[in-house]
Amino acid sequence: MNSTIELVNFKLKSDQDESKLNDLAPLMNEFLKTQPGFYYRTLIKDTDGTFMDIVHWESEEKAKAASDKLMQQPWASELMAITDESSMNFRHIPAIAEIGYDG
Repeated sequence: MNSTIELVNFKLKSDQDESKLNDLAPLMNEFLKTQPGFYYRTLIKDTDGTFMDIVHWESEEKAKAASDKLMQQPWASELMAITDESSMNFRHIPAIAEIGYDG
């Protein structure tokens, strides 16, 4: 069985900078590490200012369950407050080929 990739593209609101996102990143990472089915996370920023949060999960069901729990975290409202919600694109995509990373 292949994993599910959660892709979330977003931009920050125009009056926000990355400092708050950087402050929240460790909270997100700690949360994710405790979620059943979590494998790996990468947060990147493209040259146009778009962020992409890439999270590898055991299954789409486990990814969706974690998303529901995420919004209940006390700091989730801070994350949403700096995010341009109109820029968000949230997808779950099944992997078709995988290889492990031992880094």
